[in-house]
Amino acid sequence: MSTTVLQNKRCQTFEQSLPIIASALGNKCGVRIEMGGRVASTNGHTISLPFLELDQTELSVQEVQDKEREILGILCHECGHVRFTNMKAGASEVITNFEHAIDNALEDVRIEKAMCTEYLGAEALFKAAHLPTVKDLANDLRLKGTQLIPLFLLAHAEQETLGRDWLNPLNVQLRKRMDRSFGSKLTQALAQLALTVDKANSTEDVQTIRKKVMVLLKQASQSKEPSSDNQTQPSSPSGQASQGTNQTPSENLSRDGVTSQTQERSQGLNTCSSNTESSDKTGNSESTGTEVANPLSGLDARHRQKVEALLQNLDGKIRNPMDLSEAFAQIGKKSSGISVVPRNLIDLDGSVRPIHGSSREGLRRLEQARADSVALRHALSGLVQSSARQGVRMCDRGRKLDSSKLSRLIVGNAHVFRSKTERNMPNTSVHLLLDMSGSMGNEDGDLAVRTALGLLYGLQQIRGVNPALTVFPGASCGRYTYATCAVLKHGERIERVPPGQIGAIASTGATPMIEALHMASVALQQTKENKKVVIVVTDGHINADACQGIVTHLRQSGIGVYGIQLGEVNSLAGLIPDSAVIGNLAELKGILFGFAKQFLLNR
Repeated sequence: MSTTVLQNKRCQTFEQSLPIIASALGNKCGVRIEMGGRVASTNGHTISLPFLELDQTELSVQEVQDKEREILGILCHECGHVRFTNMKAGASEVITNFEHAIDNALEDVRIEKAMCTEYLGAEALFKAAHLPTVKDLANDLRLKGTQLIPLFLLAHAEQETLGRDWLNPLNVQLRKRMDRSFGSKLTQALAQLALTVDKANSTEDVQTIRKKVMVLLKQASQSKEPSSDNQTQPSSPSGQASQGTNQTPSENLSRDGVTSQTQERSQGLNTCSSNTESSDKTGNSESTGTEVANPLSGLDARHRQKVEALLQNLDGKIRNPMDLSEAFAQIGKKSSGISVVPRNLIDLDGSVRPIHGSSREGLRRLEQARADSVALRHALSGLVQSSARQGVRMCDRGRKLDSSKLSRLIVGNAHVFRSKTERNMPNTSVHLLLDMSGSMGNEDGDLAVRTALGLLYGLQQIRGVNPALTVFPGASCGRYTYATCAVLKHGERIERVPPGQIGAIASTGATPMIEALHMASVALQQTKENKKVVIVVTDGHINADACQGIVTHLRQSGIGVYGIQLGEVNSLAGLIPDSAVIGNLAELKGILFGFAKQFLLNR
């Protein structure tokens, strides 16, 4: 197989399997994920990921593989925010862009640690997501001060608390830049504060660390460069020489966390406790909750001026290049081998249901469907039971001799041993996709709903069969944002569906069949049954070329695809070989029965 063909197949596999993988990742993390739209976004509860298309001309096979893992790592990071970040924390607090950048940097460390603790394999995905940026930064680090500090805090904390040694080349460069810009004393103090994120259990804890960072920076800007006399003469009343000029914050604190009076007098250190409030020039008040010693009395004038300049420009535009949330928002926006295929939203877990309509109309449909399904249920059950019934066959070897067959031996027939045969019951999940676009019409649409419900009634009576029904477009169920609506999910009983949901289904909108096929693919891949089948019922007003890729993917995945078209010409034939055309919906019941017989008995 040529590299080009392999490359194209890899791209197609990624594009078709991304919704399935995203859904599995969302279910694993307890996060609701939608596919579709033009941009990647989240509201703190639901993640929306657009359909992506990889550029087959620009990317090699290895680059496609790397891009897959990178995107999944970014998605995993965003799942971490939905799972562990309190979006309302500090909502009433007015902070600068710089403070916000610090919050984001430290929160990223916290939530990635939480994800790695709970979900095996998350660390490998995070590495894949971060590594391209890390390599670029290590080779060319060009950042201003307000960008430098959040990035330093993030990278240092991640390497030390998460054991990411692959960050070391970047951290070496960051440490050099920090020392050159702000001095080694302030750099070390910030590094130690960054490591306290390892003990943070909430978004609020992270915000407390950020407040400590701001106090430390303010102390640095207010520190006095010591005179030569102060550097050589003891300043304590006891006459002992000061020894704390080059000490770290932890060294300047006593074992009980309280700086001694002697140290405070000799070194001029300030402490910040829960009873101390410090207001910066923006009017923010920091209540840190723990004591932070100021080791920065010896900060030279050049470094102090750098800090002062930084504190005067806290609301400038700040971008952390390792911020995966920003990378998530930029998916498909930049020319990086990825483009977005605009499509309507698909709710991958099937939680989007029809809005509450007429319960009376729903009850009417359910009663008619139940009555229509009686013959179908009996026929299907009879077929399955007959097929699964035990039988007896004669063999030329075995343990049970049939004395009535011994006469066969005279003519050389040794088949005189009895052997029981057993056939397995069906083990099949069936997903019915029902087109309820405007072209179906009200009367046809109503008959189609009743017929589909009748099939579900019949299938769910058979042990080993797991049916589901999805209607498209979502507009036909009152869900104008979504391409599909789940009427019945796999594992549910139709009797448990609120009649108002059934009554809400009406004929309207376009025909988003490709999105419906994606929905069925995701739903079927999550079922436990060995055989998986999708049946599409449509009037044929579809873009067959656009649907070809997902249909091919379904069939290659072992999912049987059947199609029923209402009309005179079977335009589905080229797309779905196992398809039939009906002149009117009165024929739908018979065709559905034929398909059910085919996939239930063909084992």
